[in-house]
Amino acid sequence: MHYVVQRLGFHPARGTVALFFVVALLVGAGFWIGPFRPRPAELRLLALSGDGRFSPYVGIPSAWVDSLPAGSEAPARFPLVLAVHNAGARAAQPTQLSLSVPARYRVADKRGPLDARMMMGNPLARYDLPISPPRLQPGAAPTVLAAMDTLWLEPLLPSLYCTALSDSVPEFIPAPPVDAAALSRVRIFYSFSGRAIRQRQTGLLDVQVDPRFIRRPVTTTLPVFETVITKPEAPRPVLTTLRYAGSRLSACGDPSQPVQLHAVLWETPEGGRFFVLYHGGAPRKYLYDLNRDSIIELEMWDSDADGRFEARRAARITIPGFLMPLPQPREDSVAVSAALAADTMTLDSAWLRTFHDTLGGPLRFGAPRPRPRAAPPRPPPAAGAQPRTAVVVPGRVDSAALRIFHTSEAGPLRFQRALEGDTIRPRPRPRPRDEGPRLLGVPYRPGGQRN
Repeated sequence: MHYVVQRLGFHPARGTVALFFVVALLVGAGFWIGPFRPRPAELRLLALSGDGRFSPYVGIPSAWVDSLPAGSEAPARFPLVLAVHNAGARAAQPTQLSLSVPARYRVADKRGPLDARMMMGNPLARYDLPISPPRLQPGAAPTVLAAMDTLWLEPLLPSLYCTALSDSVPEFIPAPPVDAAALSRVRIFYSFSGRAIRQRQTGLLDVQVDPRFIRRPVTTTLPVFETVITKPEAPRPVLTTLRYAGSRLSACGDPSQPVQLHAVLWETPEGGRFFVLYHGGAPRKYLYDLNRDSIIELEMWDSDADGRFEARRAARITIPGFLMPLPQPREDSVAVSAALAADTMTLDSAWLRTFHDTLGGPLRFGAPRPRPRAAPPRPPPAAGAQPRTAVVVPGRVDSAALRIFHTSEAGPLRFQRALEGDTIRPRPRPRPRDEGPRLLGVPYRPGGQRN
């Protein structure tokens, strides 16, 4: 290369050539990893504010707030209409949105609370939501996440907390007071991910709610009654037929150190309620609301986890919302599910009939075939003729079936054509051509010519 440059009339020194290569290397590195590299996609999560605009700082108007049934651990819920904006220089199409919400709040949709991942000591709960927006072009208007229903922020303000002492029996205590002004500002950490995104896009969404809707009346001290211990087991109230009313797995207590409870609700025909609380994989406490006034009048527990409830005492506790099962789906959804299940059972039974119909041949699972043509009626026997009787000899096979089996030239579909009434004929074999005697080797001709 150096001699080519000299022939063109240039005589660069070795230092000049080295400097040129260093500059070219720096420019290439700038385009690869430095400031000359084109900007990637930059996705931002926005929410609809009260002024009708999408912004990363959102104020939820009081008119948008929705109330919840009495007894719920959330006094109200606030709507979130989310959109995504691409402020970068490249197009992107995320497939998952992760929201890290303070544990004092939960995210729900029209079907109920969403599943969240929580870790002990972490004040945030993570929600992973699949999304399918169109390809987001740089600088375009915010795209509403239409595939995802309107989300709701529900503040968790239970009136009771749960504790587990050394015997691991859950106990209820009044919840401490909360600061409504501090809880009214919700900071949501988000991240976008997908196959076409080279690096995860993260950010922060601030939501301001009205603090008047997250106030909770102060819970007074619970009354304490005398505990009666009876060996080997304390007497239980007489209950008639019990009906299963649902169950719920909930986190009770301080959001940073919750107590996992599995509550199972049983109901009597008279309307009474019977709760079984599981902690550590075993039933540890019974709660009774015999007159259905939403007040627990009796509680029993098993302190040594031997399956026998020896302790019993009266109680005066309002049933907390985290013990009640979540609302069931609507009746129309249940009807649709039942119809789909009935159709599935019908299809399954039809498939089983086809499976056991071995006379249909191996092609009976495919597309429906035309029915076999009916055989022409036989003429009646002549007067005085003896009727023909079919004789079945065990261990012998019909000769017609054997002929069809051995006629391999007719192809694998010969059994189906035989069932449809067609005549099975072997394929005609090609006649061998008379080419005469074949010579061995190459014939020799004078003059050195060969064929």
